[in-house]
Amino acid sequence: MGGFPADDPLVRQALALIRLQVLTPLSVLVSIGASLVCAIVVRPTMGEISKNHPTSLTPLNLMVGIYWLVLWLMLVGYCVLLVIARKEETKATIVHGVGLRFVIANWFLAFWSIAFALQAFIAALVLLSITLLLLLSVWVTLVFHPPHLSRPLDFVCIHAPIRLLTMALLMLALPHAVFLAVGWVDKLKAPEGGGDVDWGKWAWPAFGFIVGLNTVGLINVAWKRDVISALAGVWLVLSIGLSRPKPAPVFAAVILFTVLYPLTWIAAFAWATLRKGESEGRIVLPPDEEERLVQDEEAVA
Repeated sequence: MGGFPADDPLVRQALALIRLQVLTPLSVLVSIGASLVCAIVVRPTMGEISKNHPTSLTPLNLMVGIYWLVLWLMLVGYCVLLVIARKEETKATIVHGVGLRFVIANWFLAFWSIAFALQAFIAALVLLSITLLLLLSVWVTLVFHPPHLSRPLDFVCIHAPIRLLTMALLMLALPHAVFLAVGWVDKLKAPEGGGDVDWGKWAWPAFGFIVGLNTVGLINVAWKRDVISALAGVWLVLSIGLSRPKPAPVFAAVILFTVLYPLTWIAAFAWATLRKGESEGRIVLPPDEEERLVQDEEAVA
């Protein structure tokens, strides 16, 4: 490395990119592999554990599976983009916008899958919280590296999967993990020897989680006109509502945000378009022309 100045920002960025080209695919592979093993191979599977510990926030396994499949395909695309990226803006987004935090988040996500499969719900909650903090920090730094029409792969392979993963963990996995960790589990069947079915007891805490977290999601959709977050929000709340049975407060919250997410995005998009049209419709005169018009008006007066 004697021929390359170590203090050159471009050299440091190139070295960081090389590290990410090695570490990121490995972490994604480990994360996906751990999730698949815990969801399909290990008994009980993650889906069976959720079914055996039903809560007011338990989602429909089929919808969750489709969501993760789309997300994994995008993450594979991100790994490919790491290798084929040629534009400096894309490289800067990968190195400075995503960086090693995403690698670490993937490892924690793999450990979370294992902890969940072992039914160590408190440990799973801790691991999930750390993963979510890392992903939120990545989301924030990506704000300073926005996608552009000239770089569509940046949006599809970088911004979109980060948003989808963060939305899934924040809106769905985190509240569900909290319910399991504190024991807010419904009893959908009467216990052996007789007894009452204890169902819907924690409906209002579930309502609070759905309303609180998805309100944050709506603010993001309105502020950034984020269509990915809007689509993810609708899919995730529907995955909760379509998993029956659900108490009335939870079902009401699901219907509310299923409607609010697309309406908020449409309203934000329409408002931005209107403002853009107003600004483009204004005629800005050159200073000399403006002064001449003022003088002509004074002469007429």
